[in-house]
Amino acid sequence: MDLCGRGHELDTTNTYWDPRGKRQCRACRKLAAQRFRDNPASTYRKQHAVKKRWPETFWALVDRRGPDECWRWLGGLKKDGYSAGHRTAYELLVGPIPEGLEIDHLCRVRACCNPKHMEPVTHAVNVQRGDHTATQDNLGAYQRVKTHCPQGHPYSGPNLKIGWKGARVCRICELEKSRRWQARNRS
Repeated sequence: MDLCGRGHELDTTNTYWDPRGKRQCRACRKLAAQRFRDNPASTYRKQHAVKKRWPETFWALVDRRGPDECWRWLGGLKKDGYSAGHRTAYELLVGPIPEGLEIDHLCRVRACCNPKHMEPVTHAVNVQRGDHTATQDNLGAYQRVKTHCPQGHPYSGPNLKIGWKGARVCRICELEKSRRWQARNRS
């Protein structure tokens, strides 16, 4: 009768053959695995640590203690200052964002995740309300107050044309531009 190093009997029910072909005692393997799991520094504990569930991991990145009632996103931000956090917070607390609409921050804080500060609106409304800072501060409001083209023609009535990108176009200037192009290309 064979015995392992700890005195366990190595019969057919208590023997394990590892991938290297070495015979091992199942009882000793069980004890070693238990010691491995109980060791706080073991890789087993690191790999099988209790992970936070989805909503908890999201809310860990939101600071709800702002003095202005804005819930600041503590995670990564895009170059324009926005994150996906505001959309996720809205969907978790209010519901799905309607098709064709986007979230407008009423508080004008791009990193805010408070759904009370958000409203689903169309892209056009969002741009009109917006303070999109592409090259100038408050570009949305700047474009909204313009009533005439750079040459002084009014953006109204039969002179107003909406371009393919949604921008306002002066028909008089467009006609003059077309005539100049034709004159250059005829000769």
